[in-house]
Amino acid sequence: MTALRQEDRRARRRAQEEFRRPLVLEAGAGTGKTTTLVARVLAWCLGPGWEKHASVEASPPSSPEVVASRVLRRVVAITFTEAAAAEMAGRIAEELARVATTGPPGWLMSEHLPQAEELSLRARSLAGALDHLTVRTIHAFCRSLLADHPLEAGLHPLFDVDAEGLEVERVCREVVESALETAYGAEGQGEGEVAFLTLASRGVDPETLASALGRMIQEGVSPQVLEPDPLAPARIEELLHRVAAVVSRAAKAAAPLAEVNRRSKLTLETVNALEDTGRRLSAGPSLSDLLEELPDRWTDGVLGRLGDWSRGRFNKGESEALGDRAEELEAAAGLAQGLLRHLMGMDPELLQAGRKALLPLLQEAAESLRRRGVLTFSALLIQARNLLAADLEVSRRVRRGLDQLLVDEFQDTDRTQCDLIRRLALEGPEE
Repeated sequence: MTALRQEDRRARRRAQEEFRRPLVLEAGAGTGKTTTLVARVLAWCLGPGWEKHASVEASPPSSPEVVASRVLRRVVAITFTEAAAAEMAGRIAEELARVATTGPPGWLMSEHLPQAEELSLRARSLAGALDHLTVRTIHAFCRSLLADHPLEAGLHPLFDVDAEGLEVERVCREVVESALETAYGAEGQGEGEVAFLTLASRGVDPETLASALGRMIQEGVSPQVLEPDPLAPARIEELLHRVAAVVSRAAKAAAPLAEVNRRSKLTLETVNALEDTGRRLSAGPSLSDLLEELPDRWTDGVLGRLGDWSRGRFNKGESEALGDRAEELEAAAGLAQGLLRHLMGMDPELLQAGRKALLPLLQEAAESLRRRGVLTFSALLIQARNLLAADLEVSRRVRRGLDQLLVDEFQDTDRTQCDLIRRLALEGPEE
């Protein structure tokens, strides 16, 4: 425990000392993450950040208020909820007021800060210039970035965010209704018409289609995602190869269970299902044959037992047979169950019809929203990421305007958010 406390103290100290390299702090709930971020802001603004901007040559010399504004304009804190942004901004204001009147709190390292009188002056000046500090949610930050560079991002100059999703819903309904009128009234039987008719015959009504389209737009799915054929031979071969490798690994890990008491019928059925499926996959079956055969081998009970193993739930006989190999089977069973469920849930006809119907709908809906200047929350992130990736000059200008970038609650991010932060903080020359 003492070693952990020492490591914790070192991490908190580095957060207030190391400003030249990126830092990542991993911490659980209630351990003082916000306090550490606030401490980093104060340590920078009262110490090296102030020194950096006070040293800028000016005639006459810059006043403390001007220096404070310069310092705060180049600090950005990104959170993932409005509540977190409000809390951090409030804490920074509160702690600056405390430093100005009573001195630094115990958690703020004082050895890198100026003497009391100068420290109080800096804190008062910073507190009076807090309107220059940026503490925003990641969506608000992206909106501001795009609003500053709409043409570079290829957006309507007066774009707006469809916070309630009403405009997306309206556009999706219009697009689907128009497409269905054309498809049902067409004399020919083109690929699109056949797809819509197939969906209708499978019980997919217009409302369901519009809902699926809206969900894809809200999630930021690009039309390009639907262009490759998911049932192309190469992709099916790749999928079955992955399933074969995972099932074979699980079968090997489960091999000791073949020796359990013969009364453990479900255990033996699951072991046999893994072995049989592995052999069948190695023979190179077609997807259609496999989809017909798998449900006979993988009944709900057998698939459920595989799920039990993936959660480390073994009966007494299984635990004794596995010994120290239980963890190996637990990991392998989880992967095998996930891929088998995915494979058994495939409906090639419905998948292909859905893709062929949704691709043109998604293209048309996306273009309609673009013309109207409507963005979703996911589009804010994607467009901001794309802007930074495509326009190096904009990316450089944004980075040059930052001295410190702080990011809160990183466990809640997705790949787009991570890529956005990487382009802001981890690319370009060290400055």
